[in-house]
Amino acid sequence: MLLKCICYPEADSLKKALNRLQNKRQLYMLNFIFQNKDKTVAAYVAMTNFYDNTKALDTVYKILPDEQKQSVYAKEINKIPPYPKAQK
Repeated sequence: MLLKCICYPEADSLKKALNRLQNKRQLYMLNFIFQNKDKTVAAYVAMTNFYDNTKALDTVYKILPDEQKQSVYAKEINKIPPYPKAQK
């Protein structure tokens, strides 16, 4: 007996809605980080939410003031290896 593949259009729309929500969440977090860059919580939020996005972590580390770069979380961000450069 062959199983018939049924395509659910609702699933596609749910995936799109989930992707939009995830993108909004990331943008809200980045906005929070930029608005609170002088507080230690900015480095913590970046490290816990963008641990797999080294480009975002690098950008966040660059905007942190010098006194915040001495925090535990900023030091952890700095230990993460940089993202690979595009090869020409």
